[in-house]
Amino acid sequence: MFTGVFLFGGFIFFSVYRHFVTYSSSLAGSWWAAYYLWFYLFLLLLFCVDLYHVYRYEIVEYDWLTATDKFGIGLLPEDEQKRYFLPNWLRLCSLTTPIFVILVFLISLVHTMQHHWHISAVLGKRWQHIVAERAKASGGAGAAPTFPQVVPEEGGEHEQGGDVGPPSTQLEDKNSQFYQDLQEYLNFHTKSSSDTEQHQVGGLEGISGKQEMKRKNVKKVDPYLEALFPHDLSIQVIALPCVYSMMAFKSVVRVWMMMTASTHNNNVADIESRKQQLMDYYESNYQLADLYEAWAIWCFSRLCVRQVKNISRQERWEGTAKRLFKPLSSITLLGVQTFVLVYGISCFYQLLLSVLKKTLSIDLEDIPVVGSGIETVATYINGAGFVASCLALYNIILFETQLHEWLDKFDPFWKFWGAKILVSLAFLQTFVLKLILVDVFGLLTVPQEMLFYSTLTTMECLPIAILHMKAWSHTSEWYTDPEWMLGSADASLHNSPRGSAAGTAEKPDSNARKISPGGARGPRVNLLETSSTGGTDHIRGSLVKPLLVENQ
Repeated sequence: MFTGVFLFGGFIFFSVYRHFVTYSSSLAGSWWAAYYLWFYLFLLLLFCVDLYHVYRYEIVEYDWLTATDKFGIGLLPEDEQKRYFLPNWLRLCSLTTPIFVILVFLISLVHTMQHHWHISAVLGKRWQHIVAERAKASGGAGAAPTFPQVVPEEGGEHEQGGDVGPPSTQLEDKNSQFYQDLQEYLNFHTKSSSDTEQHQVGGLEGISGKQEMKRKNVKKVDPYLEALFPHDLSIQVIALPCVYSMMAFKSVVRVWMMMTASTHNNNVADIESRKQQLMDYYESNYQLADLYEAWAIWCFSRLCVRQVKNISRQERWEGTAKRLFKPLSSITLLGVQTFVLVYGISCFYQLLLSVLKKTLSIDLEDIPVVGSGIETVATYINGAGFVASCLALYNIILFETQLHEWLDKFDPFWKFWGAKILVSLAFLQTFVLKLILVDVFGLLTVPQEMLFYSTLTTMECLPIAILHMKAWSHTSEWYTDPEWMLGSADASLHNSPRGSAAGTAEKPDSNARKISPGGARGPRVNLLETSSTGGTDHIRGSLVKPLLVENQ
């Protein structure tokens, strides 16, 4: 129970750490700012504690390989002993679950480290190189640039060479068009170092830059952190099999404790109370796993919507298509948002009940009014969870089928399958196993079915982790799209290779708000600092100030 509370608190802590440390412009590039490394270390610590207790109390004390006569609770009536009996085949299968958890953890960790190395080698080293180059060019007196760039290679992949040297002239010429497009399409004023400096944005005079930024809903965009964003969300999805397998293993341990009476004090009354307590812990473990599953699907859905938005920038959608995209994306994410909200409430409710029962040492169900209220609330939460999961799955399938053309580069097939499998396992597998193995054929009792389900879930996380290696490869081409550097800004790129695709862009609407080279509002601001090489200006890739883009 306390492990579940620690894990729930860990989710909150690492979310805060990610927001204030990982996405801090002043700390970008530091290895200790990578929250996911600390998150995996946190998971490893929790797993090692559980594994130690399992080895000490369950395996050593009960001699799992030979002492089959100890897997019954002699104090219970004969029919109850059959109900909680642990068959040899199920005992041996469940004994392999720690091995599967270790394998899933290693695969997820290696996969995450590949993304981390890619971030460090491509983004971080280039950032350090740019800082050094600018300091050298200014003679050590000028301010070093704050924000670096991401430079895609031929074929759409990041540069991965071990040597990070000065950018070649060919590389600069190749990427200069993108930054020229940024100047054309993101032609907004940057905030002056003086709060009293007056700006002229959108043809309005006499309004301070700070006030105008607030009025026009303009925000800063850090290209380095925006380029980090798709890797970040991918890493959170990659960790899903690891978290789910660990929580399923904890449920295996809870059923072991229930079926071997390893924590009972040799009296029937204690067995009954502990049995209900272990059932609550069992449910809490899966509530936490489902909560992280909902969050991972939310991250996955955000990546899908952003990928389609990137395509809209490349193809320069205008008019009706541009105006309809925002409500379409909101409707698409509605089901997943509900999924996360319902599981957040459900997880908090279940943990609260477990903590109260543990600390107060009373059975809340025995209190007349409170007991009936708890059962009613639990029924409503379970029903809401089922509806929310079905709605989330429907949204994912609909998004895949209807927008498959625009998600082709995103390679959605295996990503969608990874999401569909886990969402299906969360509800359908429990229902099917209980219906077939318990209710229809009577092959297993309810506690045996619980152990079998948890064991099976732990094993199934291994192929899902392997599937994620293919689906979320760190070398995927879509990570290198320069549109990621724009963040969620409503802007497009000029002269994109896909900008002239037929049939994808509508005619501009005269009433639509847009940014165009000929209609940029306000005087031009030089967002990119250039350096002269051989008489020709080439963009070095350092941004003087963060980009300012308008939210639509």
